[in-house]
Amino acid sequence: MNNINFDNLKNSKLLIVDDIIDNIRIIGSLLKSKGISITPATSGEQALGLAVAKKPDLILLDVQMPEMDGFEVCKKLKDNPLTKDIPVIFLTARTETEDIMKGFNLGAIDYITKPINSDEVIARIKTHLELKKSKDIINEQNKDLSELNATKDKFFSIIAHDLKNPISNFRDLTKVLVDNFSNLSDPEKLDYLTMMNKSSEKLFLLLDNLLEWSRSQRGLIQFVPVQIDVNYIIDNMISLMKPSAEKKNISLVKNITEEISLIADVNMLNTILRNILSNSIKFTELNGQITIGVKNFNNYIEFYIEDTGIGISPDNITKLFNIDSNISTLGTSNEKGTGIGLILCKEFIEKHKGKIWVESEIGSGTKFTFVIPK
Repeated sequence: MNNINFDNLKNSKLLIVDDIIDNIRIIGSLLKSKGISITPATSGEQALGLAVAKKPDLILLDVQMPEMDGFEVCKKLKDNPLTKDIPVIFLTARTETEDIMKGFNLGAIDYITKPINSDEVIARIKTHLELKKSKDIINEQNKDLSELNATKDKFFSIIAHDLKNPISNFRDLTKVLVDNFSNLSDPEKLDYLTMMNKSSEKLFLLLDNLLEWSRSQRGLIQFVPVQIDVNYIIDNMISLMKPSAEKKNISLVKNITEEISLIADVNMLNTILRNILSNSIKFTELNGQITIGVKNFNNYIEFYIEDTGIGISPDNITKLFNIDSNISTLGTSNEKGTGIGLILCKEFIEKHKGKIWVESEIGSGTKFTFVIPK
C-alpha cells in the first residue's frame, strides 16, 4: 500500500509532535519518500511555536507527552486564531472510547493508534491532506467570489451615485442656460459655462478611471514595459495638472536631482501619477504646495508625492486601497471622488511588482510613496 500516489500533494507540510524521536523518524521516513516536508517537535511548547511559524498543512500529535500532553496542545492550537484551522491527527496508544471522544471534542479530525501501521498512516495522512487541499481551494474561491462581489457593488455604486450627480448637475446647468439665455448677461452666461466645464472635467476623469478600472478587472489591459525618461514623464504630468493646481493657487514642485530612466508601462505610470496628484490637489488647501519627487536606488526607483494638505486619519489610510471600503470625504473645495483612482493605482503598481504606501497626519499633509523595481 506504500505505493499510494502523492504527486498532487508534494510540498505539503507536516508537523510531527512526539517526545520519542524514534517515532518521528519512522513516520518521517515514510512521508519524506512521498515528497512531504517534515518538521519535528519533541514537546508541546515547541509544537505550538512551530505551528505558528511553519503553518503546516497537517499536525500529527502524540497524546502522551510530559509537561504538556497532546490534549492540552490541541486545545491551545484550536484557541489560537493563527493555528485553529490546521487539522490535527492524534497519535495514541489509548483505545478507550472516552479518550478518543475527548480528542474529537477538542477539535482533532482523526486518530492513529500505536504501534504504528505504516500503510494506515500513509492512507490516513493522504486522505486528510487531500481534504485540507480541497478546503483551501474552496476558501480561496470564496475569497475571490467575495472580492468579485465587492467589485460589482463598487461598480454599481459609482454608476448609481457618483456618475449620476455630475450628470444631473450638467443637465440642470444647461437647462438654466437654455431657458434663460436671452435674459442672462454675458458674465452670467460665462459663469454657467464655467460651471459646466468644471462639471464635464470631473465627469471625464471619473469615466476615464472607471473604464480603465473595468478593463483592468477583465484583464483587457496589456502590460507593455518600455524604457522611460522619468524626468520627461514628471514634467508632462506637472504640465497636465498645473491648471487644476492653479485654481487653488497650489505650487507644484519637482524634486529630481539626476537623469533617471526606468522600464515601465507608460500609460500605467501616467495613470498612477495623475490619480495620486489629483488626489493631493483635492485635499490640499489654497496656497499649499505639492512636491513630486523621484529617488534612484540600486534595485528600484522610488516616487513620492507629498502635499501640505489636510491629512488622512489612520482609520481611513487602511481603507484607501480596499475595493469594499467607501471613503467619501470632500476635498478642501468640496471636490468629490470615488476612491477608484487609488485602487487602480495599487493594481497598476503591483503589475510592475512594486508596492505603494501612505504616510499622513491630520492637519500635517500626506505623502504617497510607491516603488517600482528596476
